[in-house]
Amino acid sequence: MAGYGQATRLAAYRGGAAAGARLAQVVEAAEALPEPAVAAYFDANRRIHRAIVAESGNRWLLETFDTLWNRGSSFRLFAAIETVDLARSLGAHDVLAQAVASGAGARANAAMLNHIASGAS
Repeated sequence: MAGYGQATRLAAYRGGAAAGARLAQVVEAAEALPEPAVAAYFDANRRIHRAIVAESGNRWLLETFDTLWNRGSSFRLFAAIETVDLARSLGAHDVLAQAVASGAGARANAAMLNHIASGAS
């Protein structure tokens, strides 16, 4: 969890409004799901979180993200929440893009940690 927070903090410090705008585009594109299936939400969620980590500019964090996410445990966890309102979960990512756009690293870090802790995915 701390790695995601750190990546979001770095994205805010490094990219500010421009990074936030790019992330908002990723979120908007991800919300345009071709079908409302668990697998589609999983892929959209992965694209959003990967984009946030990529905006950090930290290759090690991005490699770690890819390694952990691609192990498949994330999909099993995500599939287990099939009864949750996945559309609401996916929509919660705009808050992260706004936090990055603020350029305030502490705010971005807190937003990501809250996002994960609240189970928003």
